[in-house]
Amino acid sequence: MRFIDELIYGKDKNEVIIRYESGQTIALISKETGISRGTIYSWLKQSKKEKLKPIIETIFHNNNEIFGSGKIHAILKDRGYKVTKETVEDIMHENGLFPIRTSSKKLYLKEQAKKKNRSTSNSM
Repeated sequence: MRFIDELIYGKDKNEVIIRYESGQTIALISKETGISRGTIYSWLKQSKKEKLKPIIETIFHNNNEIFGSGKIHAILKDRGYKVTKETVEDIMHENGLFPIRTSSKKLYLKEQAKKKNRSTSNSM
């Protein structure tokens, strides 16, 4: 889709993003450029993800690959970024950033269940 956008619209994409960031409304930009509002929203979302990707990767790697999307979302929110947990989650999944702790927690819970089963079978 990105290739098609660049092929059809050329440099309009960057112009649209700059105009939006300077305070123009999407309706006005759409009317003046003839580009649909849906396309503009899609471009803005792509642009936001591209800007957040290196920030999220840095936070993830600086914290020993332990933090998941919820914790990274909280850090970004504290730093003043307006982003949803789902967007952080999408960026992490698209870039293969999966916390180490998830598998460790599953293994831990599995071992705890085994211990519980052993203790209940021993008491009978």
